[in-house]
Formats: sequence, structure tokens, C-alpha cells
Amino acid sequence: MAEFAVFQIVIVSAFLFGLRGQTVTVNMQSSVYSNPNTDLATLRCDFGIDDPTFSFLTLEWTFGSTLIADFFKTTTPTYYDFCNTPAGRCSATRTSSNSELVLSSLEFPRDQGTYGCRVTYVSGSQTPNKQNTSSLLVVVPAALVTLFNASGGTFTNGSVVKLSSEVSEHIFTCQVQNINPEATFTWTLDGNPVDSGLISNPVHDVGADSLTTSSSNVTLEPKREYGGQELKCKAVNYEDDPGVMISVTLIVDPCDPNPCYNGGTCSVMSDGITATCECPTGFEKPLCETKVPTTPRTTPPEPTQPTGTDGKPTTVPTTTSTTPPEPTQPTGTDGKPTTVPTTPRRTPPEPTQPTGTDGKPTTGK
Repeated sequence: MAEFAVFQIVIVSAFLFGLRGQTVTVNMQSSVYSNPNTDLATLRCDFGIDDPTFSFLTLEWTFGSTLIADFFKTTTPTYYDFCNTPAGRCSATRTSSNSELVLSSLEFPRDQGTYGCRVTYVSGSQTPNKQNTSSLLVVVPAALVTLFNASGGTFTNGSVVKLSSEVSEHIFTCQVQNINPEATFTWTLDGNPVDSGLISNPVHDVGADSLTTSSSNVTLEPKREYGGQELKCKAVNYEDDPGVMISVTLIVDPCDPNPCYNGGTCSVMSDGITATCECPTGFEKPLCETKVPTTPRTTPPEPTQPTGTDGKPTTVPTTTSTTPPEPTQPTGTDGKPTTVPTTPRRTPPEPTQPTGTDGKPTTGK
């Protein structure tokens, strides 16, 4: 009896050792996205066993718990109801180390779910097997992205939006509706990522039709630095998705609050985003914060005295200006000025015309 028990232990140990020596591997992607442009999806299953004495037996493709296709010792698949509704929407292939299942005419939510691949090997009475699964996401892309603010304004692409200083915070919401799976969002200002602290966590609401509406908020203060910048939102919801985008140009009143100092007057230029200051007398542009510098009075330099070869100052001879003396008036013996008689200018007499005895002028012959 004891010998029989020992014999049983040896047999069981040998069986366990044999099973322990075979490791079946089955690898699949954790998730796969359908192609929304073709309504196709490809699932791949890579498999193998570490004991070459075992032969391939079966490979089964399942959707949930439903068998949809299999290979039994061959490379020719057998399709079941799932793949025949509609007919020809499954195409399966197999090699010695992998299998691919191509699904077409995909519909959401009908074809979304968990797909499995189970591979079985055989050697004698041993049939080790392994299964792995992959989640198929049937993509319903976003047809449109909308942008609106908390006050109810909805903006079209390229709109101009004013950030009024009367509101301390402007909340913008970017939203895509009726999509699958949910979206992720990217916000930029003039091409640069918006500070993550200004962006709220996205919200995803699933409707009765199992489609999702995804939203994301960004909050901006009416800062002058935002004036003229482009605010852009981009939403994507699947791998290699080019995304849908919308952008608006922000306008901030550059004169509110007044940037001009010392009583300067602010006015908005024609571009609507640039301010200019008219400064009071005595202050300079651009912001009137600097006083106009005064020009110091220039004092002519002191004349320099020439020096000789010994470096000592030399005396420059001065030239005395000679002024002719004033004419003196003669004086008499009593010391008083005497008057010098003047000689009158003699004027020659006018020529006279001869006259006759009657007193009338005569004509010379």
C-alpha cells in the first residue's frame, strides 16, 4: 500500500513538473482605436510557448464571452455570427507566432468593448493555454468645437473678444459634443501654453446614447499684456487625431487703468490695443514718468596764458590803442575861447544879358 502511494506521488510530481516547464505567452495592446476615416480596426495577438515539443492547437477570437472566429490546427479561420452580421466584416489571419483580426463597418456602441485572444498548445494529453484581451474604442470624432464665456456669449473662429476691466475674471469654456472617447484639451496664448493654474480639469458628461460631451475652462484676468493675443483651444479624442480648434483675439482697453503718470492723458491708437500718452509740460513720453532734462548754461572757458619753453607763463605785450587827440579851440589872452572868423564862400555872379535902349534884352548876332 505504501509502495502504491509513493508511485502516485512520483506520477503527480512528474505531471506537475511537465506542466511547470511550459509557459504560454499571449500579448495584445491594452487598447485600440478604430480609424474614423475608414471605420476599420485591427487587433493583433502575438503568442508563443517556450517548449518546442508542443504543437499549436487552437486560436480563438472572442468579443466579450462570444466566440467570433477561430483557427483549429490550421491557418484558415472559421467565422461565427458576429462576423457574419453583416457578412464579411471580419478578416482574420494567422502565422506561427501571431494573428490579426481586422474589423470593418464598425458602429458605436455596438462594436466597442473587450476583444480576447486565447491560444492553446498540445503535447500528448497536455493542453496549456493562455488568453489576453484588448479594449476596442470605436471612435466618434468631434465635428465641431465651440467656445463661449460665462456671461453667455458664444464666439466663432476668429472673433474679437474684449476683456472688460469691469469683470475681474473672464471664464472661457471650450466644448465638444457627441464624441467617443472623451476629449483632451490644449489651451494656448499666441502659441504658448497657458499656465496650467488657469485651466480647470475637464468635465465629461455621458448621454443616453453613450456619447460624451467634454468641456474645459480657462480663466483670464483683464491684464493689459493679453491685448492683441490669440487665445486658442484644441480638442483631440483619439490617437493621431489632428483635432478641432477654435481661436479668438483678445482686446483689453489699454487706457483702463490709465498707464500715464503725472497727469498724462491716455488715448487708444487705431489698432485698438496700443495706448499713447500726451504728457504735461516738463515730462517725457512714453508714459510721462520722466522729467524733461534741463540744458545747463554754458560758461565760456577762461582764456589761457601762453607759456614759454620753460613752462612758465610769458607776458604778452599789450598794444596801446592810439586815439587821435580832439582838436583844440584857440583861446585869447583872457583864457576864453576865441572865435575863428570864417571866410564866406564866394559865389560867381549870374551872367547878364545885354539890353537895348528900351530896356529889353537884345539878341546877339
